[in-house]
Amino acid sequence: MSFDLEMTQFLTGVTEHQLRLWSKKEILVPEISASRPMLYSFRDIVALRIIAKFRAEVSLQRISSVLRNLEENEFTEHLSEYRFAFDGKSIRVKDGDNWMDIDKQSGQWEFISFEDVYRSFSNFRGKTVPNLLSPAPGIEVDAGTLGGTPRVKGSRIPTDVVTDLLRDPETTEDEIQEFYPNLNKTDLKNVGKFDSAVYGAA
Repeated sequence: MSFDLEMTQFLTGVTEHQLRLWSKKEILVPEISASRPMLYSFRDIVALRIIAKFRAEVSLQRISSVLRNLEENEFTEHLSEYRFAFDGKSIRVKDGDNWMDIDKQSGQWEFISFEDVYRSFSNFRGKTVPNLLSPAPGIEVDAGTLGGTPRVKGSRIPTDVVTDLLRDPETTEDEIQEFYPNLNKTDLKNVGKFDSAVYGAA
């Protein structure tokens, strides 16, 4: 599964300009395609949310320094694989049973779990980044189902499939429900609103 620029921006709260800059500076290069069109993996989405959470509190230069320190200390897995702690001043990474200070400052530590990264938060511009697992009413995301593709809640129907049908002027809602009998009018409305939020569709 790949996430295009618009979906990535919506799920991470990171602007297109930032995504392109972060790829160029190798803060986070998209796993699937770094050239046009830029395509991100689910792991990239999680990593971008980690960076966005830190960016709400610290400068991009500090984040770049922390990422360099990770590499220098042989933390070479994808950023989404690590657990972090942050005290408002410094960042630590979990190393086995211990926490390693990769930022060389100290204070009262707040441990950042996957739940924290998946939960809604405000980015450094004060914009609300949606909950990753339920980014909009009636929409679900789960890495274990369809590779993290956003889908209609309670189903295995990807939102982009329904969106393509909704955008087709030749296809009616009744016809969509014939294709997918488990979908109701509320599901179609939720997918339409989600599409508008992500892509600015009418």
